[in-house]
Amino acid sequence: MNEQIETYRDALLAAYIEGDIQLFERIVSVLKDVINDEKFQNDLKEYENEREKKLKELFRDADERARIAVESQKSPELWNTLGEIQTSLSDAILKLESEYYDTIKTYIVEYIRRKYGET
Repeated sequence: MNEQIETYRDALLAAYIEGDIQLFERIVSVLKDVINDEKFQNDLKEYENEREKKLKELFRDADERARIAVESQKSPELWNTLGEIQTSLSDAILKLESEYYDTIKTYIVEYIRRKYGET
């Protein structure tokens, strides 16, 4: 999927550089169709809501783990534990954001396939 999105981006850039206004406008038109598609927007909103729930769960979990660590540990162990919590939270957020952008790319490619066939 990423390769296909990169292909659309590269095609758009190439059309612009080559001065092929018709091709450039066609690609822009396809991308506008994707953006303006109601199903795409609904799917995207639903996915964003799920993403937001997951982020809240991640922060809630990290907060709980930090609270327990503060209540039960002394200084050296506490700082190590809090560092581990921060690292795991950062890793989880990065993974979630990566999945988010991959999903958006997939939605775009699938929409184009449905509407225009294989490209």
